[in-house]
Amino acid sequence: MGQILMIDLSLPDSSNTIELVFKNYQTNSTIQLVLASCYRFGKWVEKDEHKAFNYYQKLAEMNNSHRILFLGVCYTNGIRVEKDKLELKKNERKAFIYYQKSEEMENATEMRDASGTYNVGVCYRDGIEVEKGEGKAFAYFQKSAEMGDAEGTGQTGLCYFCSDARDQVQFRDWN
Repeated sequence: MGQILMIDLSLPDSSNTIELVFKNYQTNSTIQLVLASCYRFGKWVEKDEHKAFNYYQKLAEMNNSHRILFLGVCYTNGIRVEKDKLELKKNERKAFIYYQKSEEMENATEMRDASGTYNVGVCYRDGIEVEKGEGKAFAYFQKSAEMGDAEGTGQTGLCYFCSDARDQVQFRDWN
């Protein structure tokens, strides 16, 4: 991928060059993720959230837990989705579904996504599309921390910090 990113971006039509180069690697999910992110943030190409969302959607179809997470992020952040109050609930639901899917995915070639696990914890902590549950939130935060997620580690520590010894037993009882 390093060779791909070394193309001369000062050329007059570098955005087309980038897209052509990346399209030659359509089965490589990492390169497709870079292209989606380029469109999302307007890096090396004109910002286009519609194209970014479409690439994220294609990546999710590859059944890669980390790539599935990005669709959840799109719905959380309103990328190419309606932002009005009526649609907000639907977007939260879709975000939760993608976070949960990225968290639950585990097979011979795929590991669970630590960020997806963390985001499921956020949904339980804040009561987004699920019944609010501090115990379940803690369990997901702790699981994501064990997977190396910095935010999960921080939230786990915060859970311990914000509860006294008596509450910690209750906090851990997530059944």
